[in-house]
Amino acid sequence: MASDPILLTTNARRYKAFFYCNSVAFVVSLVAIVLVQTEKLVEHHVLEAAMILDLFGLIGAYAAGSCRDVSTSIYAMALSYCC
Repeated sequence: MASDPILLTTNARRYKAFFYCNSVAFVVSLVAIVLVQTEKLVEHHVLEAAMILDLFGLIGAYAAGSCRDVSTSIYAMALSYCC
C-alpha cells in the first residue's frame, strides 16, 4: 500500500530493529542537546555516555535499514562495533 515502509512489508523484524534503534538515537540526541546546555552534567561524563549510546543507536539503525539481506546486516553491524 502507498506510504507503507518497504522494510516493514519485506522484513518486519529488521524494521522493528531499525525503528527502535532510530528512535533511541533521536531521543538520546535530544538529551545530549539538553546536557550541553547544562554545564554541570558535562563534568560528570554523562554527555559522553549519551553520545556513545547515540552512536550505537545510529549504527544499529543504519545496519538494520541499509542492507538487503540479514547476513550483510549482521556483518555491517559487527564491523562497525569492532572499529
